[in-house]
Amino acid sequence: MPIMGETGADAGIRVPRYQTTLDRAGLALAAGGVLYGALAMLLAARGGEAGVLTLIAVFVVGAVLSMLAITATFGPLWLAFHASGRRGPGHAAALGAIVALMLWVAAAHDLLASYAFADRGSAAIGWLRAIGVALMFAAIAAATALVMWRVAYRRAG
Repeated sequence: MPIMGETGADAGIRVPRYQTTLDRAGLALAAGGVLYGALAMLLAARGGEAGVLTLIAVFVVGAVLSMLAITATFGPLWLAFHASGRRGPGHAAALGAIVALMLWVAAAHDLLASYAFADRGSAAIGWLRAIGVALMFAAIAAATALVMWRVAYRRAG
């Protein structure tokens, strides 16, 4: 029977431990960049007027910029999670979703504030659209974080 204050392995509960290496972390960052580069390319292709070279350029620029953004926004927070032992897939997905929501709210602050001056119908539709877009961004970021986590981590032992 666990003593009060004991958690995880101290309490006799087997908690999976995950380990990574620097090369796997780099591969995970590349995987995230490829996913977002492909998303950027699909969005550019949806416009219908982009040529093959333009789509390749969009993919490369999207991948590089997304890797920089992942490193700048998600990296320091994940480093803190990793150091504290919170290395599971649920932690990765939750952190990805939370960071995406925070970035979307920060980027759309003026848009969200403008709904306060709209009539009730427009404001309600605007807020519903904003919530839908925010949830979509959070789901994409959580899925990307899960893929990156899977590339980077392996069970210890």
